[in-house]
Amino acid sequence: MVSSLKAESANKSVLQDAFGDKYTLVLSRMDEVNTAIILPTYAVVDNNLSSTNEVVVAGLCAAATLVTVLGANGVPTESFVQLFRGDFSNTNQFAAALPGSVAFLSALGAHEAAHRFVAKQTGDQVSLPLLFPSPLGTLGSFGGITRIKSPAANRGALCKLAAWGPLAGAAVSMAFVLTGIALTMAGQGSTEVQTSAFKDSFLVGGLGQLLLGSELAAKDSIQVHPVLVAGWSALIVNCLNAVPIGELDGGRVAFAIWGPRNAQRITAALFILLGICSTFDALSLWWGAFTFILARAQAQPPREGISEPTNAERAVGLAALALPLLVLLPYPIPLKAIIPEIPDF
Repeated sequence: MVSSLKAESANKSVLQDAFGDKYTLVLSRMDEVNTAIILPTYAVVDNNLSSTNEVVVAGLCAAATLVTVLGANGVPTESFVQLFRGDFSNTNQFAAALPGSVAFLSALGAHEAAHRFVAKQTGDQVSLPLLFPSPLGTLGSFGGITRIKSPAANRGALCKLAAWGPLAGAAVSMAFVLTGIALTMAGQGSTEVQTSAFKDSFLVGGLGQLLLGSELAAKDSIQVHPVLVAGWSALIVNCLNAVPIGELDGGRVAFAIWGPRNAQRITAALFILLGICSTFDALSLWWGAFTFILARAQAQPPREGISEPTNAERAVGLAALALPLLVLLPYPIPLKAIIPEIPDF
């Protein structure tokens, strides 16, 4: 296999020299056959936006996302209108929304920063992230899309580049979830949450039962710290981006691990599942529409798509794909106190 790959690489170099800079050669494995695809260079390099326009579009998307994130953390629409008119009488609402907003945006920032860090290590070029606001009040944003400006070097590089974004974002989100739970246990809760909401997530439901079990079992709603809600929302967003669909991070990981054909099949199956879920779940409806419009295309193939990811690269990719299963699947056990309260002496 190694000698075969060396031969393929040598043949690619010869062909690339023959075609020059006007064409780019992409090696792929289609239907168990090693295939060379010759494409015009403009077709594999993202030149849709100039550097200036890219900054402007990214800035506008970030500004819109900031508004929806603040709105999700309790700032009503009329307060933005008053602020735009120069009325600063409601600045206390913005101050109260800061802890949750900063936590949520920090988790999104960690996701995008991880993409850029790995891209620097692998020598790939990525665009500025385009953050997209969410119409769902509890989320504030569906996260961002970071385009790979030119094909990744190989499937292993693509796997790492895609996987580390949601992994880093989920790690920061979990830190805020745990911080929020600790502050809630210390009596600093100010945001009312229905206890039944904890059953919507396998991971957060398990943590809630472990650490807040007595309250969850006894009440229909509890007061939690806004950082817990923000961290939970950011965790959902990161995990949505790890679902193996199209050009989402999860779709890129699936392409890198299992190849283009299987990635297409997985995308089609998940779109059907999303269509079914959207009939009774608002998040599935909005997020399904978002991904279908902006990310349904297949991930961009790497320049050398024949060699498979290493075991370490595959493990990182599979860890990212496991995130949606941990966070988005419901908690199957009734919420109750599993640790007896310690009596005061």
